[in-house]
Amino acid sequence: MSAQGNAIEWARVQVSATSPEPLRDSVTLPDRIRGALGRALADHKTHRDAAALHRILFGAVAQDGSSLRPFTIQCDSRGGRTEVTLNLLGGAASLLDAAGAGLVAALQGGIRVAPNNKRRALLQCEDPVFERHVGFTPCGPGSATRLHIRLVTPLLLRHGRHGVAGSLDPLPHVIARRLHWLSRLWTDTGVDVTSPGPLSQGLRVHEARLHPVNYQRYSRTHPEGMQFVMLGGSIVFIGNPMPFMPLLAFAEVFHAGSMTAQGAGRLCCAVS
Repeated sequence: MSAQGNAIEWARVQVSATSPEPLRDSVTLPDRIRGALGRALADHKTHRDAAALHRILFGAVAQDGSSLRPFTIQCDSRGGRTEVTLNLLGGAASLLDAAGAGLVAALQGGIRVAPNNKRRALLQCEDPVFERHVGFTPCGPGSATRLHIRLVTPLLLRHGRHGVAGSLDPLPHVIARRLHWLSRLWTDTGVDVTSPGPLSQGLRVHEARLHPVNYQRYSRTHPEGMQFVMLGGSIVFIGNPMPFMPLLAFAEVFHAGSMTAQGAGRLCCAVS
């Protein structure tokens, strides 16, 4: 990633919530929260900037590639609570207050308890916590010789119209391309990103626990559900991971691959 990439502004809002009943299928939970967020922002009463944020996050798909959405939703369960994080990039980050009001309204308004289930759980929320950031800080010392990657949510790497299951080798190129286009579409200054090459260029697999994941997504346009084969699990590499860490630090926040707005492609990386 270039030094210019380290100047990208982004923000996040985090809400801690409890549900009166379990929210099943944690893999699809970010997508269900995404649907509720869209409904909440469409109700312009949630905040004076709700309409503007709705246009950015859920506006019409354009032919120029601006269907790449400048946000991700992450969910973590801790001690009986669900921690929901909404990450916003570039111009979307300037509407952080509207994002916080919309996220709270979405959770309180009800989240589907499971995919393809119309019953909704009304969550109780604590006050949102806001953060603003510039750039992405890679973890670990420069002397590291191991890279650990865990796929927190399934990853969909596309090759044409087909998913690629079984290899993370093209991951740096996929992340670099995503960062390039997101910055061009949603920030004042685009970022020229040079990929350090495939992971096999400088790293070798030490231990791989990757496996295919069958993912089914329901929507208004596809009520019968759409099937995807994604990649799950974890992998450990040996070698020099540092050339890859700036891109991986970006992907820990804004994910990698396809269907990131639905929660797919969340990574957790560590070096040792």
